[in-house]
Amino acid sequence: MHSLRIGRLELDELWAYVGCKQKNVKRKDLAVTGDQYTFIALASTARAIVSYRTGKRDSDNTHEVCTRSA
Repeated sequence: MHSLRIGRLELDELWAYVGCKQKNVKRKDLAVTGDQYTFIALASTARAIVSYRTGKRDSDNTHEVCTRSA
């Protein structure tokens, strides 16, 4: 998509688990299993997904989806 005029951007997240639930994750698998989030930036008037990222719920992933969609 290009030339998309975005008046309002909505950010949301979806929770899921990969492999096992967070309470059952072994220390060595912490980065790749357990709770995972898909962060989504939506252009509400155009009804389009502008950006998304899946990963752990941390400041790096949140910052990445916010800066890509701006």
